[in-house]
Amino acid sequence: MFRALRFILLLAFAAAIFGCAGQAKTTPLTNFPNRADRFDIRFAWETHATAGSLTVEGVAKNVRYAYVEDLSLQISLLDRNQRVLAQETYFFIPSQIQLDDSAPFTVALKAAAPPGAQLEFLYRYRFTEGMDHSRWEGLFTSDLATGAVRWPE
Repeated sequence: MFRALRFILLLAFAAAIFGCAGQAKTTPLTNFPNRADRFDIRFAWETHATAGSLTVEGVAKNVRYAYVEDLSLQISLLDRNQRVLAQETYFFIPSQIQLDDSAPFTVALKAAAPPGAQLEFLYRYRFTEGMDHSRWEGLFTSDLATGAVRWPE
């Protein structure tokens, strides 16, 4: 009896720990003040400045494909002359994000943001649509002070 009880508790513990591993979360985009909407991925984020660094915390949501794989996000801190002050890349885990699922990200940039600074977001992923297996990348910038988003023309 004790052995069976121990087995059941061990099984319940393993299910609790590993049951949700590998699944993307569905963090609402509305939890963040800044947003960038595209046909494929929607981003929402907020920034936190500390002495000599800037942290960008947010979420990416797949709104187009059955799933996207290997999503990465490179965020650069730019000065008003478009010079790169800091740059970091975040690799989303799990590497597969299902349609309408979202995944959080946190990127720490090791530079203070000067007046007129912008954030540049470069995202890349793989997708499958029908028989098409392709890679895609998108780019946009956001004014750090206002959150206004600009897409390249």
